[in-house]
Amino acid sequence: MRILALLFLFFIGNVQASIWYTCPAGSGAGATDGSSVANCYNGFADITWGGAGVVAGDTLRVISTSGTYYERLVIGVTGTSPSHVTITGWDPTTSTAAY
Repeated sequence: MRILALLFLFFIGNVQASIWYTCPAGSGAGATDGSSVANCYNGFADITWGGAGVVAGDTLRVISTSGTYYERLVIGVTGTSPSHVTITGWDPTTSTAAY
C-alpha cells in the first residue's frame, strides 16, 4: 500500500504544466483552442478555465503583437504555491515575455 501511495505522489509531482496562448477578440486563428500561437484563444472570453484548459500550474501567454485588448480578463481558476497560474505578456515575433 505504501508503494502505491509513493507512486501516486511521484506521478502527481511530475505532471507537466501547460502553456496556453490568447489573442484579442476577433483575431483568433486556427483551432482557437489556446494550444499555440497559431491556435490562440479568440479573446479573454474564449479561454477555457479548468478541466481541459488553463489549470493551476499552467501559464497563459497574452499575445502582445496582434492588436488591442478591449475586454476584461476574468480568471476562472486558482492556484497555490507552488502551482500558481502565471499570466504574462508574450511577443511571438521574438519568443520573449512582453510586460
